[in-house]
Amino acid sequence: MDNDQLWNFLLTPSGIMLSMIITFGLVGIYAYLTGQFKD
Repeated sequence: MDNDQLWNFLLTPSGIMLSMIITFGLVGIYAYLTGQFKD
């Protein structure tokens, strides 16, 4: 997959939704893990 194709996909609504889901997922996992370690 070319970088151009990848960027074009990320700019489509489904690409934006997918990247948002991935970002929120990573943030959620990070917050969960740091919360676990603080206890």
